[in-house]
Amino acid sequence: MRKEAAIALGEIGAPVAATDAELTLADAPPIGHYAVQLRFSDGHDRGVYPWAYLRELSGEVAAGAGA
Repeated sequence: MRKEAAIALGEIGAPVAATDAELTLADAPPIGHYAVQLRFSDGHDRGVYPWAYLRELSGEVAAGAGA
């Protein structure tokens, strides 16, 4: 997995929400050089997430952590 994905998404197989330890990120295959598709342990795999959008989200999370 690309470094950007590891920063924005966390580790593959790690819980994605503190309230649902059973739901994990199963895979994150790249879509060209511009995006990634997220695949979750419950089978949900819709949506293409551009790297720019994930970087923006990770910045918002980091800014909120300092508040």
